[in-house]
Amino acid sequence: NGRNAEIIELPDGRKQLPSAVAVVGDDMEVLVGWEALARGKANRDHLYQNFKRRMGEQYHEDAESGHQTCADPQTGLVAWKGPQGKIITTAQLAAYVIEELLDAAEAKLGERPTAAVITIPADFGNAQKEATLEAARMAGLLKVDLEHEPTMAALAYGYDLSTRRVIVVTDGGGSTWDVSIIVTGKGRNKEGLVEVMATDGRRKGLGGVDFDREIA
Repeated sequence: NGRNAEIIELPDGRKQLPSAVAVVGDDMEVLVGWEALARGKANRDHLYQNFKRRMGEQYHEDAESGHQTCADPQTGLVAWKGPQGKIITTAQLAAYVIEELLDAAEAKLGERPTAAVITIPADFGNAQKEATLEAARMAGLLKVDLEHEPTMAALAYGYDLSTRRVIVVTDGGGSTWDVSIIVTGKGRNKEGLVEVMATDGRRKGLGGVDFDREIA
């Protein structure tokens, strides 16, 4: 009916793909998701997680605490140390994840999508948005719209958007915490109308990884 979202399963039947990338072996095989978590633990220096929060971020050596990170020599942005002196950009890591999702979509739909809506943390600025678009291009997408994660969660939930209501969505992820306040109702054509009244978030300090570190 156009109001409900359907989750595309991965080839193993799971409906979630961890944002994890690992580079393993002498041939530098790239693994993504669950396989990256399983096999990448043998060498955690080349297991990359929570890189979304570093998208489009300038590298500052005096403030850097991560042993995996370095500066991209071309842009000065945060990049990641790979095997054999290889430097992997944050956008490239994100592209690996997008490609894995596109593979799953192609297996389900019979054709590879070339357009997508990519959700982003509510506090992403222009640099973070541009890095996300670069990752999408590297993954082979031709058309991309960027939308805030809590806003899209509300739209995908299946509400009757023509009914007048105020919706507050909070989104606590592995890297970020976001909130959106949304008003729905009928537009001029009597169809459902969505207006985002406010949206904001925090990329650092309130993600699941931060809770893990505090507990540890």
